[in-house]
Amino acid sequence: MAWRRLLQTRSATTRFQLAVNKRLASGQLSEKFSKQYQSSEGISVDTLLEDLRKSGVCVNTDPRLRDLHEVKQASKNGYVEAEQFFATAMPCLSLVERAIDGRLVIPNFTDFSSKIDSIHSSCAGIDDGKLADYIPLLASVNPSLWGVSLCTVDGQRYDCGDAMEKFSIQSAGKAFNYGFFNDAMGRLELHRHVGKEPSGLSFNEIALDSKGRPHNPLINSGAILLCALHAPHISPAERINEMLKQYKTLCGGENLSISMPIYSSEKEHADRNYALAYFLKENKCFPSNIQMESILNYYFQLCSIEINCRNGAVMAATLANGGACPITGDKVYSRTAVRDTLTLMHTCGMYDLSGEFSYNVGLPAKSGVSGVVVVVIPDVMGLCLYGPLIDKSGNSIKSLDFCKKLVDTFHYHIYDKSGKGGGGLN
Repeated sequence: MAWRRLLQTRSATTRFQLAVNKRLASGQLSEKFSKQYQSSEGISVDTLLEDLRKSGVCVNTDPRLRDLHEVKQASKNGYVEAEQFFATAMPCLSLVERAIDGRLVIPNFTDFSSKIDSIHSSCAGIDDGKLADYIPLLASVNPSLWGVSLCTVDGQRYDCGDAMEKFSIQSAGKAFNYGFFNDAMGRLELHRHVGKEPSGLSFNEIALDSKGRPHNPLINSGAILLCALHAPHISPAERINEMLKQYKTLCGGENLSISMPIYSSEKEHADRNYALAYFLKENKCFPSNIQMESILNYYFQLCSIEINCRNGAVMAATLANGGACPITGDKVYSRTAVRDTLTLMHTCGMYDLSGEFSYNVGLPAKSGVSGVVVVVIPDVMGLCLYGPLIDKSGNSIKSLDFCKKLVDTFHYHIYDKSGKGGGGLN
């Protein structure tokens, strides 16, 4: 009996080695993988999942690892035969290989996330600013909330603080909406109606540029006008439903919804936005036969979409990743729409503080008066920050401080070529 068990063990080892050698020869597997997980019992799925977690991959929720979880369910004592592993887990093997070889965009994720924690903690005590009060419900949130989430272009994830706290997207959504509208309408047609310049004025200023257009799509007047131009041939219900489907793809397949209390509060206290809309109508900015109430309802709905920092980080990472969602691979935006969106975020995204933010931080970003800021580091990651205390321009004060410390630590300023960040490209 002993010699039979010995032969069985040798046979299993041989089968494993043959399977491994086959993948090594075809270039489907690295030597590091075979050495790290090789065993006479097969491949250790538990060890592999733990190493993926350390690399920043969210092993419990990342849809790219669905096949690997199937392997785990079929494992015995945490091990699975090599042939079964390769037959089932092949679709995610490229991600697994790059993660364990340290070839993801943030190679030393443990050290990186520790520094993110430190920056987050250093901003937590800031209590300057005030809650937005022109929408009464925004003035009722806990002012000490402070969350940060990031998602890299390889799908590495990290959260700090109140990253799961829900809030309305407000004007941060204007950047993502612009990308959708850019693809739907075409950039040339869109910018016949809306400019590309920072206004240097408040986000809800009643003003037009020298050509009689809203200055850019990221302020209220420009966003309201784009709502009038977008999909006028379908019903209001179909229009907002289509946008929510787009947002679902944008944030990796999670269903988002409109906060009805925020929507009602927006609509009830919308005198300024109504004034802007009628000003646009007076200056013949709108197409003919528009329904003012329908346009503004659409605008209020888009501002009231509810997200958390984790959602926002994936959305920003989609822009960082050239328009493809990093955790699903779904194409959301064209390359042209991404380029145009990031350009406007860089020059116009932080209200009338956009120039100073560009100078100090040097990254595309968009803020909202709920206290949200989304930041894009092209080819590296997206971040979503939430701290409801805002400055007079409407930007989260904690988030501003976080961004400055981020680029000081990692040299991600787009024009900083002196450090490891290399302008965020390395």
